[in-house]
Amino acid sequence: MVDWAHGGTAPFAAALDQPALRAIAERPLNRLLRPRMTLDDFVAGAESAPAPAGFIFHMSRCGSTLAARMLGALPGGVTLSELPTINDAVLLAHAAPDLTPEQRVALVRAILAAYGRGGRRLCFVRFEAWHTLALPLLRRAFPQTPLVFLTRDPVEVLVSHRRFGGTDLLAGTMPQIWRIDGAADEDELAARALGRICESAAMHLRAGDLVIDYRDLPSAVWTRILPHFGVTADDSVRAVMARLAQSDARAPGAVFAPDTNDKQRQADDVLRLLAETHIGEAYRRLHPGAYAAMD
Repeated sequence: MVDWAHGGTAPFAAALDQPALRAIAERPLNRLLRPRMTLDDFVAGAESAPAPAGFIFHMSRCGSTLAARMLGALPGGVTLSELPTINDAVLLAHAAPDLTPEQRVALVRAILAAYGRGGRRLCFVRFEAWHTLALPLLRRAFPQTPLVFLTRDPVEVLVSHRRFGGTDLLAGTMPQIWRIDGAADEDELAARALGRICESAAMHLRAGDLVIDYRDLPSAVWTRILPHFGVTADDSVRAVMARLAQSDARAPGAVFAPDTNDKQRQADDVLRLLAETHIGEAYRRLHPGAYAAMD
């Protein structure tokens, strides 16, 4: 089933994300009236919409939230940022055993068309980290949409997940996706999941796709990602993006403080070994020569 909510006439903020979607759903009108349709009718009646202007894939905790907000600052643009509805559709299209290839593609196209209506010229999509495993499906649905894959030193990503574990990397939340057995603890589980994400990216990215590392943000958004997406931005838009980069993307109102050195200090030998064992080889394929093997 698919539920609809009335979004009103107010423009979206820099990114339409889960909190924004929840706020729309909790408006009095939407709590009183909730139009519902079957998934079959939703797919069959999907209106055509222009293909998204760009896709953001990422390996988790590597600056994708910031990149999504910055892209959403473009005039007439909106970034669909890890929306749970898109996640549900991709999960179903990727994992349901009884769908045909055509049905899988139609479902993905229908869910993005639902958010791409309304005359918005620029629509970007920031996918969940695990959606990199569904990259071939998403590529078939939108073969012409340019994409970027964001990365970060695996040690630093693992430190972040040790601090605040993400449900997207827990095998128990999506067993049909991860199928990871025998992990000793959550650190190993996260490392093996991140390894699968990077392996899928290394396998399925093609010539012309863009790989951006965390250390090159935020300037890479306007120097590399925008040109890759075929978008130009004047000095005033770049200034807005630069101001957005000064705030913490995960803590609105807080000033961003670099934490690379802090994360490296917190990484113990066990975490470094997990990073090398499960992620290192795939990460080096994405960044040849950028990640030295550890003893």
